[in-house]
Amino acid sequence: MTEEQTLYEAIYILSTELSDQEVEQQAEQLEEVVRQAGGEVEGTRDFRTRR
Repeated sequence: MTEEQTLYEAIYILSTELSDQEVEQQAEQLEEVVRQAGGEVEGTRDFRTRR
Protein backbone atom coordinates (compact mmCIF):
# COMPACT_ATOMS: atom_id res chain seq x y z
CA MET A 1 0.00 0.00 0.00
CA THR A 2 1.41 3.41 -0.96
CA GLU A 3 1.36 6.37 1.38
CA GLU A 4 -1.10 9.05 0.32
CA GLN A 5 0.37 12.53 0.09
CA THR A 6 -1.45 15.44 1.74
CA LEU A 7 -1.66 18.50 -0.51
CA TYR A 8 -1.97 22.06 0.77
CA GLU A 9 -2.72 25.35 -0.94
CA ALA A 10 -1.51 28.76 0.21
CA ILE A 11 -2.36 32.31 -0.78
CA TYR A 12 -0.41 35.35 0.36
CA ILE A 13 -0.99 39.05 -0.19
CA LEU A 14 1.84 41.54 -0.66
CA SER A 15 1.88 45.33 -0.72
CA THR A 16 1.12 46.90 -4.10
CA GLU A 17 4.02 49.26 -3.42
CA LEU A 18 6.58 46.47 -3.87
CA SER A 19 8.57 46.39 -7.10
CA ASP A 20 8.40 43.37 -9.41
CA GLN A 21 11.84 42.33 -8.13
CA GLU A 22 10.70 42.55 -4.49
CA VAL A 23 7.61 40.47 -5.27
CA GLU A 24 9.80 37.81 -6.89
CA GLN A 25 12.14 37.81 -3.88
CA GLN A 26 9.21 37.28 -1.51
CA ALA A 27 7.92 34.39 -3.61
CA GLU A 28 11.36 32.76 -3.60
CA GLN A 29 11.67 33.17 0.18
CA LEU A 30 8.28 31.56 0.78
CA GLU A 31 9.12 28.65 -1.52
CA GLU A 32 12.38 28.15 0.38
CA VAL A 33 10.49 28.03 3.71
CA VAL A 34 8.29 25.27 2.30
CA ARG A 35 11.32 23.29 1.07
CA GLN A 36 13.17 23.65 4.38
CA ALA A 37 10.12 22.24 6.15
CA GLY A 38 10.28 19.16 3.92
CA GLY A 39 7.60 20.29 1.49
CA GLU A 40 7.54 20.59 -2.26
CA VAL A 41 6.19 23.48 -4.35
CA GLU A 42 4.31 21.98 -7.29
CA GLY A 43 3.31 25.26 -8.91
CA THR A 44 2.68 28.95 -8.48
CA ARG A 45 0.29 31.51 -9.95
CA ASP A 46 0.70 35.27 -9.88
CA PHE A 47 -2.54 37.20 -9.46
CA ARG A 48 -1.28 40.76 -9.84
CA THR A 49 -3.66 43.59 -9.11
CA ARG A 50 -5.27 45.50 -11.93
CA ARG A 51 -4.09 49.08 -11.87
